Amino acid sequence: MEAGPSNQQDGLWYNCIRAKYNFGCPHLVSSTTWYRHLQEVSSDEEQQCILIAKSQLHPPTNPPTDGRSRGAVGHRCNNVLPTQKQGREDGSHWDSADPEPHMHKRGCQQDGLEHPPQLPMPPPSPPQLPMPPPSPPQLPVPPSPPQQPIPPPSPLQLPGANIDIIYECRPCPDIDLDELECSAAFWPMSDMLSFIWALRNASITDPVAKLGDKGLDRLRNPPTTPLVIDNPGVRLSISTYLAHEHSSQASYERVCDSCKLNFAG
Repeated sequence: MEAGPSNQQDGLWYNCIRAKYNFGCPHLVSSTTWYRHLQEVSSDEEQQCILIAKSQLHPPTNPPTDGRSRGAVGHRCNNVLPTQKQGREDGSHWDSADPEPHMHKRGCQQDGLEHPPQLPMPPPSPPQLPMPPPSPPQLPVPPSPPQQPIPPPSPLQLPGANIDIIYECRPCPDIDLDELECSAAFWPMSDMLSFIWALRNASITDPVAKLGDKGLDRLRNPPTTPLVIDNPGVRLSISTYLAHEHSSQASYERVCDSCKLNFAG
């Protein structure tokens, strides 16, 4: 049995493995507490284990001064080395810095890796408004009608005034038909002059032409509206004459079309 606490220096800390405290795991206690634990042991085998654990580790030179035992449950796991490594440790490790900051730093790093910082949630997107219906296509603007020129203002007329209207009367030109007939060098002009002479000399007493009053009036005053010809032979003659006036392939086709139209079958 070791000497009592009176023979020991004050302020010393020992490693205790009492089975009653901390489930038999090594933990640092003061010298007074260590001797008290040693006296409470009833079996020689447990006393021998406590003495062996004390002789294997040297107490630290700077024990904690917070007024509480380092054997508390909250600090005993970080301050005591495992039993398997007690034989390989020497006094230099007790002089070095406490491994607790390193373990705490490593635990913080592991916690940072296991639990990455959570990013703030993005704000909710605003609700999308429904698309407006497509606008109807614009119709083109109709062109404005052309503006009529403004007529000049009429002169003021007094009521009951006697207004003399002067008409311009031109005398008929004196045309020498004989001279025109002699100067006509082209056959269209000669035919036109012959027609004019026939109109001039036409009479109802001509035994060859046998013109009546109606025929003579029609020659001198031709109608202004187009004539309606119902005779197929007359239409064919007119078409043939017009086609031969300007001979071409198109004229020949027109004569053929006229024959098919007037004499179908």
